[in-house]
Amino acid sequence: MTLDSSVMNVSLQSVASDLHTTVTGIQNTFTNFGASLGTALVGAVLIGSLTTTFVAGVSSNPAVPASVVSEASTSLEAGIPFVSDADLQKQLATTSLSPEARLAIVDENVTTRLVGLRVALSVVALVIVVAMFFARMLPTESLSGAAAGVRRRRRRHRGEPTVRLTVATALHPA
Repeated sequence: MTLDSSVMNVSLQSVASDLHTTVTGIQNTFTNFGASLGTALVGAVLIGSLTTTFVAGVSSNPAVPASVVSEASTSLEAGIPFVSDADLQKQLATTSLSPEARLAIVDENVTTRLVGLRVALSVVALVIVVAMFFARMLPTESLSGAAAGVRRRRRRHRGEPTVRLTVATALHPA
């Protein structure tokens, strides 16, 4: 059983049966919205972190020539491509860079991926902490009983007769 189905079960048990379809629709809408927004947010943070960290790391590394730093800064403005270390080494082997510069760029690629993942996961952890804070504000008692009480009060206000049976009227009918 997944967390989503557990939350759905709790939600459905908390409301009257005539509201189950509404609750299911709202739950599924917000689940999909949250998954999409979360993926976009973490992806944007990851790409931004990868690009910034790589350009800063290559710029501050004395083994990387200035011409490569300026070219990397210009070409990475649109975002950094995900390249494995083996593919990066193959691509760098076709250039005229020194072995030290190639090694420095590969090392920056490794460091950049780790920093990017740490930053993205930190954002996820921050979102979880904020969500836990707001989860404390959720209702703690079933809404189905409250909804039934509201319906009973509405009937009385519509002019429908209410029957009150007390011990006195049961023993001494009029």
